Amino acid sequence: MNKSTLYFFLCIAFCSKDILCKRRGHKQDGGKIVGGTETTIQSYPYQAYLLLYDGSGYYQCGGSIVSRHHVVTAAHCLTRINTIFVRIASTQADSGGTVYTTTTFSSHPLYNPETSDYDIGVVRVPQGMALDGTNASKINMVSTGADVADGKEVVLTGWGATTEGGATSDILKVVIVPAVNRTGCNELLGGGVTSRMFCAGTPEGGKDTCQGDSGGPAVVDGLLSGVTSYGYGCAHISCQTSESKQDEGKIVGGNETTIQSHPHQVYLLLNNGTVDFQCGGSIVNEHYIVTAAHCLTDIISIVIRIGSTQSNSGGTRYNASFFDSHPWYDESTSDYDVGIIQVAEGMALDGTNARAIAMVPFNSDVVDGADVTVTGWGATSEGGPTTSTLMVVTVPAVNRTGCNELISGVTDRMFCAGFPEGGKDSCQGDSGGPAVVDGLLAGVVSFGFGCARPNSPGVYSRVGEFFIRLYIFWMTGS
Repeated sequence: MNKSTLYFFLCIAFCSKDILCKRRGHKQDGGKIVGGTETTIQSYPYQAYLLLYDGSGYYQCGGSIVSRHHVVTAAHCLTRINTIFVRIASTQADSGGTVYTTTTFSSHPLYNPETSDYDIGVVRVPQGMALDGTNASKINMVSTGADVADGKEVVLTGWGATTEGGATSDILKVVIVPAVNRTGCNELLGGGVTSRMFCAGTPEGGKDTCQGDSGGPAVVDGLLSGVTSYGYGCAHISCQTSESKQDEGKIVGGNETTIQSHPHQVYLLLNNGTVDFQCGGSIVNEHYIVTAAHCLTDIISIVIRIGSTQSNSGGTRYNASFFDSHPWYDESTSDYDVGIIQVAEGMALDGTNARAIAMVPFNSDVVDGADVTVTGWGATSEGGPTTSTLMVVTVPAVNRTGCNELISGVTDRMFCAGFPEGGKDSCQGDSGGPAVVDGLLAGVVSFGFGCARPNSPGVYSRVGEFFIRLYIFWMTGS
């Protein structure tokens, strides 16, 4: 999987995007500089450690002190957060220095969480921070309109994992990577790098920021030039095909199939007023489709294509008249990740190209080892090229307890499926699509970490769980 880390660049302009995929995945905590070395806060006294609380869990981000009262960080770090603990003047993430508590922070008004455009925010410490000039001091920012020249050394600091998915450390880390040409970076990542961003990384990989470094400083010539925003994996070699944040996803390790073999499958094109996104869904009767709740977040309109093997042609298109998410859906944990879409006029189900699928009964679970059939459109490998042809893969259900040991956060409203060795999975853009067991709709594609990685099963919302099944029955009558 190709990876050049992207940093939010501090300038203002406007952009447009093509189709994006609603992505599977949790908000990540932990993470530290990959391929770097341990350092001290005295060398980077502007670095702040942010512990963010959303009412149910804690998350880690970085930030940069720009005044006694203000820390600059990433907007995505602030989403749904209600309290922030700011630690300054310490090399350690969990001890030393001074900790300030604040509930005052804001994100850029043009921040787009789906595209990561304008991914910048400010944390305010009303009482002011004690800046002694040695362990804590502010950093100056680049001038308005300044850009980062190709090849410039970018100094990155933060706490977290030294390898993708590796163990964490409490000690501040530093790495230096060269800035990458924006046009070339767009070609590597498949687009999505706007003029509000710049890229940095080595072609051979091995050095990078990672999860938990989000919001931290990217410094050029001693000036704050960027804020760690997003990337795909950590420190991957850039000569491989990249995972585009906006490209559709498709089944990994599967085969091409036809809509006649899976006539319940639908393609969803969702719009939030600015850009389009791709998800999948399942026809459960002539008026209703079941999908993932996370596909419906902030969406204002949905176009539905049924009866076609191709995502971009054929079949019949309908406009959604209504859509809704489970009332207990939790975006931060992906719990109760199910929703419904209504087509008021009804869909023409001919029984061959378009047909409703029956669902598993109330209180039913997926037996360990059961064959789970997953369908969708998108990338055949993590970061691979896209296709418009429907794909199918069959993977075994994984014991819930064992899955929790591998990836954590798997509730009774979920089940896992995948091979220990990886190689087969659903991926970005398959979100909301069907997971079928013994011919019945048993799950909805929800989230995962990467695609088809070893010991990292895909996670599916469990249709048979009582309160999920009750919600679907109440809303659709099926």
